[in-house]
Amino acid sequence: MARAWDQNAAMYVMSPVTVKIEEIVMAWTMDMLGLPSGSGGGVRHRYNDGKLLLAAGRTALLKHTGWDVEEDGLFGAPPIRVAVGEEVHISVLKAPSLLGLGRSRLARVPVDGQGRMRPGALPRLDDHTVVCIQAGNVNTGAFDPAGGHLWSCS
Repeated sequence: MARAWDQNAAMYVMSPVTVKIEEIVMAWTMDMLGLPSGSGGGVRHRYNDGKLLLAAGRTALLKHTGWDVEEDGLFGAPPIRVAVGEEVHISVLKAPSLLGLGRSRLARVPVDGQGRMRPGALPRLDDHTVVCIQAGNVNTGAFDPAGGHLWSCS
């Protein structure tokens, strides 16, 4: 919806309607995926925004383990895994290295003929996994039907 409307919610004062729509869409998404209360997410349509959401997911997951990224950095931090579909946008593949997670932490999930992640092929989800779902494969327009600790990266 953000891309169709060409709106960036940014702050409530700038676009209260868009912010409310994003809140509703995230609530629907959380419900549809059966995510537990307290799961987080975001709707973004640009690479830099996606990078920030992945950073927020990393920070939130580490905070649950008692690790403060802002205070202590990533040296010695518990590892974070990032699950992405095999046909995820290239910008999402670059983000983990830019955020200090490392590309080796990517778990590439097989996709179907439309480029959608196969939910049954997701790695075991735990408190150290961020799942980046894609809303609009660049080749087919397909949406990933996956869930977990939801921090949308593209």
